[in-house]
Amino acid sequence: MRMPLTRQRLALLFLLGLLAWFSPLLPRLEEAGSWLGIPGLYLYLFGVWTALVVAAAGVSHGTFYTYFENKAALLDALIDVAGGDLQSVVDAPWEGTDGSSTIAAVIGRFVEVFSEQADVVRVWIEASAHDEHFRTRLQAVRAGYVHRVAGASHWIVHERPAAVASMIEQALAAPA
Repeated sequence: MRMPLTRQRLALLFLLGLLAWFSPLLPRLEEAGSWLGIPGLYLYLFGVWTALVVAAAGVSHGTFYTYFENKAALLDALIDVAGGDLQSVVDAPWEGTDGSSTIAAVIGRFVEVFSEQADVVRVWIEASAHDEHFRTRLQAVRAGYVHRVAGASHWIVHERPAAVASMIEQALAAPA
């Protein structure tokens, strides 16, 4: 029985993707220089990913770049999604009966977002080391988080002093 053309094409794309992701060139690309401040390995992986997405969608690179002027614009779009997810954790209510469980829940939500968006965040952090635009975006997200944590800390310390005293007592009693 013969597979339909679509299934054959997707199977071929899968195999080509495996070859591209596990290419013997990858270690050499890691040692290669950068182009416009972006490491060669990231450009290669981003290019392979773009080629696979375009091929799977059955469109040309030109069609893809109708939506994105260049790879930096695509990264910006991906950062919009990842940054929005991180900002939603910052903007969500941080209320609870005790400070430690509230902060633990928030940290847990951040870990979830970071694990879901790990590839984008990794490239974002790398790009921010070389490009002011991406660095500014990363600093804005971090600043929002720091400002929110400072506000939550203020609430915990000033609005719930009995809870803070209890947490300190528990922490001091724990080693005993």
